Amino acid sequence: MGILNLMPNKEATEQQWLRLIGPQAANFKVQFITTASYTSKRTDPAYLKQKYHAGLPQQLDALIITGAAFGQKKYTEILYWQELCDIMEQTERQAIPVFYSCWAANAALFHKFGIPRVQYQQKVSGVFPHQVNPHPLTQGLPSVCNLPHSRNAESNQVLVQQQPQLNILLHADQAGATYITDQQQNAYLLAHPEYEIDTLYQEYLRDTARGLKPQLPQYDPFSAQPNMAKKEPCWQQHGSLLLTNWFRYIGLIV
Repeated sequence: MGILNLMPNKEATEQQWLRLIGPQAANFKVQFITTASYTSKRTDPAYLKQKYHAGLPQQLDALIITGAAFGQKKYTEILYWQELCDIMEQTERQAIPVFYSCWAANAALFHKFGIPRVQYQQKVSGVFPHQVNPHPLTQGLPSVCNLPHSRNAESNQVLVQQQPQLNILLHADQAGATYITDQQQNAYLLAHPEYEIDTLYQEYLRDTARGLKPQLPQYDPFSAQPNMAKKEPCWQQHGSLLLTNWFRYIGLIV
């Protein structure tokens, strides 16, 4: 299974996703991937050469594509946009199921279904309750589960709901369609179950330091009490379950 890591902080993102995959990693080999057309400026090239495969490997059973730090950029402004489109098309031709996360999910919905993003006037940041629709991909989740969101735009909700090939599995009033699947076993997750308990608050501090005047993350226990003891948040368990369900759904595990 490949993980195309588009985040600037490669090592932290690796740890987050490997934690969500958890014991299931014993069932397959995990190969981290980076783009061949663009080299990250925030990661040591020697580290990338040692641990990452540049571009899509020839042999791949499944792929995870992480989010990316491109909140307000147009897709065509991304230096590796064409390569990412080629990867999405190649996985479709080869029937390789893909788990798209956050920005990558929005990008895939645009490229594959022509659904554009709608920019928010104010960044959506918080831990929101989601209604869970019964499906093999949501098996084991509570009827309402809390997941963190942090983004400046979302795929046009009307067009998502009107697209007959898409099935909305998780939905939040404050953040719209959050977990979506299509007819090719691909999954699109707009939330951040990989986040630590204080990640939203740290993003709030970062945006404040940049002079962006953000709102405090909504319904986030740590943002409300920054001095509270750090612990594993419930959403990491939900994220692990979502991934395990997807691995089983695509036949990667039994």
